[in-house]
Amino acid sequence: MTTILDWVLVGIGLPLLGASLYLLILTLAWRRPTHVRGHQARLRFTILVPAHNEQAGITATIRSLQALDYPEALRSIVVIADNCTDWTAELAASQGARVIVRDDQTRRGKGWALQYAIDRLLHSHDSGPGWDALVVVDADTVVSPDLLRVFDAHFEAGASAVQAAYLPRKAGTGPMAVITDVAFVAFHLVRSAARERFGLSCGLRGNGMAFRRELLRDVSHAAFSRTEDLEFGVLLGLHGVRVAFAGQTRVYGEMPEQRDVVAVQRERWIGGRFAMARRFGSALVRGAVKRRSLMLADLACDLFVPPLSLLTLASGVGCAMSLVLAGATSAFVPAAIVWSAAFAGLCLHVTHAAWVAGQGW
Repeated sequence: MTTILDWVLVGIGLPLLGASLYLLILTLAWRRPTHVRGHQARLRFTILVPAHNEQAGITATIRSLQALDYPEALRSIVVIADNCTDWTAELAASQGARVIVRDDQTRRGKGWALQYAIDRLLHSHDSGPGWDALVVVDADTVVSPDLLRVFDAHFEAGASAVQAAYLPRKAGTGPMAVITDVAFVAFHLVRSAARERFGLSCGLRGNGMAFRRELLRDVSHAAFSRTEDLEFGVLLGLHGVRVAFAGQTRVYGEMPEQRDVVAVQRERWIGGRFAMARRFGSALVRGAVKRRSLMLADLACDLFVPPLSLLTLASGVGCAMSLVLAGATSAFVPAAIVWSAAFAGLCLHVTHAAWVAGQGW
């Protein structure tokens, strides 16, 4: 005989089961991205590097961008030195990059820096050589040599916005490094590749994203939250723009190793996602229904699915509680099925991501 506690556990577990099934579907749909065929480069790219006190890594990033396998005449590098108090601007200029200096103590953050630089590049007479597409790369990043060629192929195929696979640079074999690697592969590679296979929008990840000039002219980069990349990706979706996933090419960002820095970064990311879910969740659901848009429905699901760490913790605790309840009552407990299924789906998702990442047990 089932108890009230059992039905309460069922009610709590059903949303988590839904999230687990969503991730399991994406896991099963994943296929390794195939390489695009080479073709003659046509588009002119401006690579925008937002930087705030990045003197430690800006030189390596610019050198990585200068080594891209793409005609030099069709690419340029612009660094937006945002409220810098170190030698970021000077080091970037010494490496041959064009530097835009921004000093604004009231409107601080990456979103404001991007909007300022994009407006300058779109409307200023001193914007330098013409460009057809803009690429955003963080100042602590190295990129695959084929980055622009892959972007060029996606734009030529009709895309207006493209996101490369954003993965961490290998920093060690410790538990934190392994967890970060698997989490990035699950979120940035497996899920994005599956959504691309379904013809959905993979969203934006803040690093290694590219936009057609016409798109940035039509849809202003008015995203200033703590997760400005997620925000702008949702805004593009509401404007009917799909972000294509260029999983064939990679950008590798530096990840913090100190536990306190990791905790702050994770809190910012989790809090930012919850804020975006509260802000855009209802609009995405309404848009999905009115427009019969699977893309908007998927963007809503992506926002509502909690971070993998919280999902795993909650499903593990719920599974244990329901199994204890089943043992105590010696009866059929529906909650045990719900929570066990949710936990099993998440285990498959994480195990698959670990396999794709090349991590051992």
